[in-house]
Amino acid sequence: MQKQTTLCSPTGTSQAGTLFIDRESLDEAVNYALAAGQNEVCGFMLVRRFDPKTFVVIENSLILPYQLVAQGLSQPAPEGESEQMDVEDEHEDDPDVFRLLWHSHGTGAAAFSTTDTNTHDKMASTTAFDAMFFMVINTQGRATANIEVYKPFRVGTQLHLVVLEKTEQANLLPYKMAIEDKCNPFPKPAKAQSWRAYPLSEDPNPDPDDLDAFPTGCYGRG
Repeated sequence: MQKQTTLCSPTGTSQAGTLFIDRESLDEAVNYALAAGQNEVCGFMLVRRFDPKTFVVIENSLILPYQLVAQGLSQPAPEGESEQMDVEDEHEDDPDVFRLLWHSHGTGAAAFSTTDTNTHDKMASTTAFDAMFFMVINTQGRATANIEVYKPFRVGTQLHLVVLEKTEQANLLPYKMAIEDKCNPFPKPAKAQSWRAYPLSEDPNPDPDDLDAFPTGCYGRG
Protein backbone atom coordinates (compact mmCIF):
# COMPACT_ATOMS: atom_id res chain seq x y z
CA MET A 1 0.00 0.00 0.00
CA GLN A 2 1.49 3.34 -1.01
CA LYS A 3 0.36 6.89 -0.44
CA GLN A 4 1.59 9.96 -2.26
CA THR A 5 2.31 13.44 -0.91
CA THR A 6 2.83 16.32 -3.32
CA LEU A 7 5.55 18.68 -2.09
CA CYS A 8 5.43 21.21 -4.91
CA SER A 9 3.76 21.81 -8.25
CA PRO A 10 4.70 24.33 -10.95
CA THR A 11 2.30 27.22 -11.30
CA GLY A 12 0.66 27.93 -14.61
CA THR A 13 1.72 24.75 -16.42
CA SER A 14 0.11 21.36 -16.69
CA GLN A 15 2.78 20.02 -19.07
CA ALA A 16 5.54 19.67 -16.46
CA GLY A 17 6.91 16.25 -15.65
CA THR A 18 6.80 14.58 -12.23
CA LEU A 19 9.69 13.50 -10.05
CA PHE A 20 8.85 10.82 -7.49
CA ILE A 21 11.05 10.38 -4.43
CA ASP A 22 10.70 7.78 -1.70
CA ARG A 23 10.14 9.03 1.83
CA GLU A 24 13.36 7.44 3.13
CA SER A 25 15.55 9.30 0.62
CA LEU A 26 13.92 12.65 1.32
CA ASP A 27 14.13 12.19 5.09
CA GLU A 28 17.79 11.24 4.82
CA ALA A 29 18.58 14.48 3.00
CA VAL A 30 16.54 16.49 5.53
CA ASN A 31 18.42 14.86 8.41
CA TYR A 32 21.72 15.94 6.88
CA ALA A 33 20.31 19.46 6.59
CA LEU A 34 19.31 19.41 10.25
CA ALA A 35 22.73 18.12 11.31
CA ALA A 36 24.52 20.82 9.28
CA GLY A 37 23.02 23.58 11.44
CA GLN A 38 23.56 27.03 9.96
CA ASN A 39 25.63 25.74 7.05
CA GLU A 40 24.30 24.56 3.75
CA VAL A 41 24.97 20.97 2.78
CA CYS A 42 24.71 19.19 -0.55
CA GLY A 43 24.63 15.70 -1.95
CA PHE A 44 23.79 13.50 -4.90
CA MET A 45 21.07 11.04 -5.87
CA LEU A 46 20.31 9.13 -9.04
CA VAL A 47 17.10 9.47 -11.05
CA ARG A 48 15.62 7.00 -13.51
CA ARG A 49 13.48 8.15 -16.42
CA PHE A 50 10.43 5.97 -17.13
CA ASP A 51 8.93 8.14 -19.85
CA PRO A 52 9.39 11.75 -20.99
CA LYS A 53 7.38 13.07 -18.03
CA THR A 54 7.90 10.47 -15.31
CA PHE A 55 11.09 10.30 -13.24
CA VAL A 56 11.83 8.36 -10.06
CA VAL A 57 14.69 8.76 -7.58
CA ILE A 58 16.51 5.45 -7.29
CA GLU A 59 16.18 4.19 -3.73
CA ASN A 60 19.35 4.14 -1.59
CA SER A 61 21.23 6.24 -4.15
CA LEU A 62 21.81 9.25 -1.87
CA ILE A 63 25.44 10.15 -1.27
CA LEU A 64 26.81 12.80 1.06
CA PRO A 65 30.08 13.66 -0.69
CA TYR A 66 33.17 15.36 0.65
CA GLN A 67 32.42 19.06 0.27
CA LEU A 68 33.13 22.62 1.28
CA VAL A 69 30.38 24.32 3.28
CA ALA A 70 29.51 27.70 4.74
CA GLN A 71 26.37 29.56 5.70
CA GLY A 72 24.52 29.93 2.43
CA LEU A 73 27.01 27.91 0.38
CA SER A 74 28.01 24.31 -0.28
CA GLN A 75 30.08 22.74 -3.04
CA PRO A 76 31.28 19.17 -3.65
CA ALA A 77 35.05 18.82 -3.26
CA PRO A 78 37.00 17.07 -6.04
CA GLU A 79 37.13 13.83 -4.05
CA GLY A 80 33.38 14.12 -3.47
CA GLU A 81 32.80 14.46 -7.19
CA SER A 82 34.92 11.34 -7.71
CA GLU A 83 32.73 9.44 -5.24
CA GLN A 84 29.64 10.21 -7.28
CA MET A 85 31.31 9.42 -10.59
CA ASP A 86 32.25 5.97 -9.30
CA VAL A 87 28.57 5.34 -8.56
CA GLU A 88 27.46 6.69 -11.93
CA ASP A 89 29.96 4.47 -13.74
CA GLU A 90 27.76 1.54 -12.76
CA HIS A 91 24.99 3.05 -14.91
CA GLU A 92 27.06 4.47 -17.76
CA ASP A 93 25.35 2.20 -20.30
CA ASP A 94 21.86 3.23 -19.17
CA PRO A 95 20.71 6.41 -20.95
CA ASP A 96 17.72 6.70 -18.61
CA VAL A 97 19.74 7.28 -15.40
CA PHE A 98 20.60 10.86 -14.47
CA ARG A 99 22.37 12.75 -11.69
CA LEU A 100 20.45 14.74 -9.12
CA LEU A 101 22.27 17.38 -7.09
CA TRP A 102 20.46 18.46 -3.93
CA HIS A 103 21.34 21.12 -1.39
CA SER A 104 19.78 22.62 1.73
CA HIS A 105 18.53 26.08 2.62
CA GLY A 106 18.46 25.52 6.37
CA THR A 107 15.29 27.02 7.83
CA GLY A 108 14.83 29.20 4.73
CA ALA A 109 12.47 28.70 1.83
CA ALA A 110 12.79 25.51 -0.17
CA ALA A 111 13.06 27.46 -3.40
CA PHE A 112 15.93 28.01 -5.82
CA SER A 113 17.69 31.33 -5.37
CA THR A 114 19.02 33.45 -8.21
CA THR A 115 22.48 32.13 -7.34
CA ASP A 116 21.16 28.59 -7.73
CA THR A 117 19.58 29.17 -11.13
CA ASN A 118 22.70 30.99 -12.37
CA THR A 119 24.74 27.96 -11.31
CA HIS A 120 22.39 25.69 -13.25
CA ASP A 121 22.94 27.84 -16.36
CA LYS A 122 26.72 27.91 -15.99
CA MET A 123 26.83 24.13 -15.82
CA ALA A 124 25.59 24.02 -19.41
CA SER A 125 29.11 24.90 -20.56
CA THR A 126 30.98 22.73 -18.08
CA THR A 127 29.05 19.48 -17.68
CA ALA A 128 29.15 16.47 -19.95
CA PHE A 129 25.61 15.52 -18.96
CA ASP A 130 22.72 15.88 -21.37
CA ALA A 131 20.48 16.77 -18.43
CA MET A 132 20.56 17.02 -14.64
CA PHE A 133 18.06 17.24 -11.83
CA PHE A 134 18.32 19.71 -8.97
CA MET A 135 16.48 19.74 -5.66
CA VAL A 136 16.52 22.22 -2.80
CA ILE A 137 15.25 21.27 0.66
CA ASN A 138 14.86 22.88 4.05
CA THR A 139 14.85 21.55 7.59
CA GLN A 140 11.03 21.50 7.67
CA GLY A 141 11.01 18.81 5.00
CA ARG A 142 9.83 21.04 2.16
CA ALA A 143 11.46 20.69 -1.25
CA THR A 144 11.43 21.92 -4.84
CA ALA A 145 12.85 20.15 -7.89
CA ASN A 146 13.90 21.24 -11.38
CA ILE A 147 15.11 19.44 -14.48
CA GLU A 148 17.76 21.22 -16.51
CA VAL A 149 18.32 19.97 -20.06
CA TYR A 150 21.66 20.92 -21.66
CA LYS A 151 21.70 18.90 -24.88
CA PRO A 152 20.64 19.05 -27.67
CA PHE A 153 19.27 22.43 -26.57
CA ARG A 154 19.09 24.33 -23.30
CA VAL A 155 15.80 24.29 -21.39
CA GLY A 156 14.89 24.08 -17.74
CA THR A 157 11.63 23.71 -15.86
CA GLN A 158 10.24 23.06 -12.42
CA LEU A 159 8.80 19.62 -11.79
CA HIS A 160 5.93 18.25 -9.78
CA LEU A 161 7.66 16.70 -6.76
CA VAL A 162 5.80 13.80 -5.18
CA VAL A 163 6.84 11.76 -2.13
CA LEU A 164 6.03 8.06 -2.16
CA GLU A 165 4.90 7.17 1.35
CA LYS A 166 5.27 3.51 2.26
CA THR A 167 2.81 2.14 4.77
CA GLU A 168 2.41 -1.37 6.13
CA GLN A 169 -0.69 -3.38 5.32
CA ALA A 170 -3.08 -3.11 8.25
CA ASN A 171 -4.07 -6.24 10.18
CA LEU A 172 -7.83 -6.27 9.65
CA LEU A 173 -8.61 -9.19 12.01
CA PRO A 174 -9.44 -7.08 15.11
CA TYR A 175 -11.54 -4.77 12.94
CA LYS A 176 -13.44 -7.69 11.45
CA MET A 177 -14.07 -9.12 14.94
CA ALA A 178 -15.48 -5.77 16.10
CA ILE A 179 -17.69 -5.56 13.01
CA GLU A 180 -19.08 -9.04 13.65
CA ASP A 181 -19.70 -8.17 17.32
CA LYS A 182 -21.37 -4.80 16.91
CA CYS A 183 -22.77 -4.65 13.40
CA ASN A 184 -25.99 -6.54 12.67
CA PRO A 185 -27.80 -6.61 9.32
CA PHE A 186 -31.08 -4.80 8.97
CA PRO A 187 -34.02 -7.22 9.32
CA LYS A 188 -35.49 -8.32 6.06
CA PRO A 189 -38.73 -6.47 5.23
CA ALA A 190 -41.98 -8.43 5.56
CA LYS A 191 -43.03 -10.01 2.33
CA ALA A 192 -45.77 -7.89 0.77
CA GLN A 193 -49.07 -9.72 0.16
CA SER A 194 -50.02 -9.77 -3.47
CA TRP A 195 -53.34 -8.37 -4.65
CA ARG A 196 -55.88 -10.97 -5.66
CA ALA A 197 -58.74 -10.62 -8.10
CA TYR A 198 -61.27 -11.98 -5.55
CA PRO A 199 -61.43 -12.63 -1.82
CA LEU A 200 -60.04 -15.89 -0.60
CA SER A 201 -62.49 -18.76 -0.47
CA GLU A 202 -62.15 -22.24 0.85
CA ASP A 203 -64.22 -23.41 -2.10
CA PRO A 204 -61.92 -23.94 -5.07
CA ASN A 205 -64.87 -23.34 -7.39
CA PRO A 206 -67.03 -20.63 -5.79
CA ASP A 207 -70.39 -19.68 -7.23
CA PRO A 208 -69.95 -16.38 -9.13
CA ASP A 209 -73.24 -15.18 -7.63
CA ASP A 210 -71.65 -15.31 -4.19
CA LEU A 211 -69.25 -12.58 -5.29
CA ASP A 212 -71.94 -10.06 -6.24
CA ALA A 213 -71.84 -8.56 -2.75
CA PHE A 214 -68.50 -6.98 -3.59
CA PRO A 215 -68.51 -3.62 -5.47
CA THR A 216 -67.72 -3.72 -9.14
CA GLY A 217 -64.15 -2.57 -9.74
CA CYS A 218 -62.74 -3.75 -6.39
CA TYR A 219 -60.10 -6.44 -6.17
CA GLY A 220 -59.62 -6.28 -9.87
CA ARG A 221 -63.17 -6.97 -10.99
CA GLY A 222 -64.61 -4.70 -13.57
